[in-house]
Amino acid sequence: MTWLPFQALRVARNWRGSDDRGAIAVEFALVSPVLFLLAFGVMIASLQLAVAQAVGYTAAEAARATVVGMTPAERQTLATDRANQVMTSFQPLLDPADMQVTYASLNARRSQVTVAYDLSSVRILSFNQFLGLNPSAAGSETVTRQFEVANGGY
Repeated sequence: MTWLPFQALRVARNWRGSDDRGAIAVEFALVSPVLFLLAFGVMIASLQLAVAQAVGYTAAEAARATVVGMTPAERQTLATDRANQVMTSFQPLLDPADMQVTYASLNARRSQVTVAYDLSSVRILSFNQFLGLNPSAAGSETVTRQFEVANGGY
């Protein structure tokens, strides 16, 4: 029987004991934690951005609603009602009960609406501890957005 070169290499490989069948599993075990951490980090950062955008949009809409009010008390009511309507549209992500709306009259012609949202109720953001991310740029548990408008109705 004659030996072909590839058969001789196969016999030599098996004789040496060089088997790389488990190398892929070891590589996956080394790389997968980094990939999963990166994927979850992107998802949580995106969620934080979505919450910040939603709170900013809510503040803008609440401030726009105050333009038609005649008194500061009426403007506060209009801002709170509109903020609750807008925040309800984000209901799966955000809960209107965790929001605080404040109205301030800056002068006779301008007013400001501030919307603060407590992030402690957003359960997925509790994973920030593991990823080393802050809930907001300031590292607090509250997202606050302000919007200023000119008063109307005069």
